[in-house]
Amino acid sequence: MNSDVNTPLNSIPFPSANEGHTSELNFSGRQSRLSALIQGNAGNFTLGAYYEMDWLGTGTTSNNNQSNSYVLRQRQIWGTVASKSGFTASGGQMWSLATEDRKGADPRTEIQPQTIDAQYLVGYSWTRQPELRLEQRFGDYKTGAFTAAMSVEQAQITNFTANGTNPNQYFFGGLGQNGGLYNAAASSAGATTCTANSATPPVITCTTASTSNLTTYANNVAPDFIVKGAIDYPLFHGEIGGIARFMRDEYFPVTTTFTTPGTPIFAYGTTYTKHTSDAGGVFASARSYIGAPGTYPAVEVAVQGMAGTGTGRYGSAQLADATLRPDETLEPIRNYHGLFSVESHWSPKFDVFAYYGGEYAQRTVYTTAAGNLIGYAPPNLSNAGCYNLSVGPTSTIGNGGSQGSLSPSSCGEPVKYIQEGMIGFQYRPITSPKYGRLQYSVTYSLINRQLWAGIGSATTPVSPRAQDSMFHVQMRYYIP
Repeated sequence: MNSDVNTPLNSIPFPSANEGHTSELNFSGRQSRLSALIQGNAGNFTLGAYYEMDWLGTGTTSNNNQSNSYVLRQRQIWGTVASKSGFTASGGQMWSLATEDRKGADPRTEIQPQTIDAQYLVGYSWTRQPELRLEQRFGDYKTGAFTAAMSVEQAQITNFTANGTNPNQYFFGGLGQNGGLYNAAASSAGATTCTANSATPPVITCTTASTSNLTTYANNVAPDFIVKGAIDYPLFHGEIGGIARFMRDEYFPVTTTFTTPGTPIFAYGTTYTKHTSDAGGVFASARSYIGAPGTYPAVEVAVQGMAGTGTGRYGSAQLADATLRPDETLEPIRNYHGLFSVESHWSPKFDVFAYYGGEYAQRTVYTTAAGNLIGYAPPNLSNAGCYNLSVGPTSTIGNGGSQGSLSPSSCGEPVKYIQEGMIGFQYRPITSPKYGRLQYSVTYSLINRQLWAGIGSATTPVSPRAQDSMFHVQMRYYIP
């Protein structure tokens, strides 16, 4: 993977990639954290502020896709005010309201899987991003409570993917500007499009469009709006909510599409047009405690899921949010993801846990007036080379990346489904308010990444899969 302790889940290499046959061993301390919590009583209100940072970021790939990973990493920095009547207002960079909480929608009660991997798990719903959150609690957590919450959060369009031969007179964002302190890393190359002018005979000009760019900054028209209701009892916590998203692009409309010896030609109008596509979905979670929290032995059984369009960025695997229609407007891709977990607490010092999660992006394809297919996962793309490792020296074997020998022309379909199973344990030999906490953790996970069906070959199935096994081992000391 050539990655640090966080796994780029949507980049598991296929057998045709050199890295698909190579193991690696890495050590890292970059997820070490410093944090500060400040709380005070102001009579009818309780005030609080929280700051948390680590070093798990780089200057060349920092972005606001999911974790707002600018270096030095600002994981969380927010303030909150809570009244005795149960009303709370919070603002700053914090875990998204879509992330499962342990109590109502209270900040600092978010539940993360007990993983070492800093990308957590396939199927886990989360972001950490700037937001404003309002919540009202009715009742008491100890006897039964209901919490209603809403938030407005940072928007972004991530992993835009448009396969096929596409018109290219559109944009929905761009590379960051160094002067504006956003990342200006280059985009990845996409499909080549040819256009003809009005001359006789027409002059044909071909350009290569971008299909995917992890550092593209969307020109957002509105924030993401999230609402959530949570119910709490001593042995149960449940949530249900919804997300509303808005994806805007700007373009010169396609007026004519024709072909010349198999190559689509697009002619464009002169009127600049804007279009906003609505997206969003619903999410829910349920967590049951077998044995009261804080007693031993005890077990937590939980399930969470999200379904909608354009919600890929809220899943750990970061599947594509949107693709392109023939008229150059954005089409949000239907996404589903979910996570099942069992966590057993045998004593104050020992936990054993298991998880299974999956994320899915639906095939979304259109046929243009010229008869060619565009969108997410057209079935005419070739997967013939996904399992074919080079048999001799190539010009790409030494470029240092898992995609070096993985040509889009030979393994061209995008991801259909990613799944991950994980087991592990945590052991805390020292747990003391005076001396702090010493914790050892070990996890094993198996990840499968499956592409959409395309054109296969004798050696490669039409819907190929890539697989990766990972062990993580961690020692962590918590300062008292």
